[in-house]
Amino acid sequence: VVSADYHDRDLEGTGQPGCESWTDLGALRNFKPGLSEYCLNPLGDDGKGNVTTFLCSGMDQQRFIMCEDGSIRNHYSGSCLNAEGDNAGDSVVVSSCGSSPQLWSKNDIRTEEDSESGIYQKAFRLVHETAGKCLDMKLDGRDVVLWHCNEEFGESDHWWHFRNPGKVLFSGPLRSRKSGKCLDVVGIEGDWGTGRGDVRTYTCIDPQHHIWTMYEDGEIVNK
Repeated sequence: VVSADYHDRDLEGTGQPGCESWTDLGALRNFKPGLSEYCLNPLGDDGKGNVTTFLCSGMDQQRFIMCEDGSIRNHYSGSCLNAEGDNAGDSVVVSSCGSSPQLWSKNDIRTEEDSESGIYQKAFRLVHETAGKCLDMKLDGRDVVLWHCNEEFGESDHWWHFRNPGKVLFSGPLRSRKSGKCLDVVGIEGDWGTGRGDVRTYTCIDPQHHIWTMYEDGEIVNK
């Protein structure tokens, strides 16, 4: 099953050694009411470093891969989600996977309605297999650490999810009635053709840049 948030993209050709098989790909969002717009976010622009939570922006640094071997890898850097120790309060970082990457398991999986979108999601705890502790947000709501898995659902920020955006409501070009031009992605220098960058209207000549998909949760995604 491929999870939401970039669910239409796959890993083919991305060269993730040790992650030939995977179950989820996308932004890891917290599930606690009021926090589901916050995603795991490595502080480094290279997709490495201490892990915090930050407003979900759609950037590659916020995309994670849940591999079938139990490792969780940052899609941008290819590095692994690791804890700096086995104790409650120890920091979580994205760093080199090494020969034996640290492993995580999705526990206590439950289907619940997302308070932000009204769409049902699969929420789960991420448990560090060696430490036996949960991926957790500190009280300041930013830094991500290990913590005891001792709080009930709905009362803690131990639950995470790869967001399901719901049903596809529309897919195709978005054309201005007045000008007849299509909504287009300009792209940024060195990144043209990736579907990222400033948005404009342009003559409808590029079917890839002009294809947009609207989902039930209100997201509009460029193909």
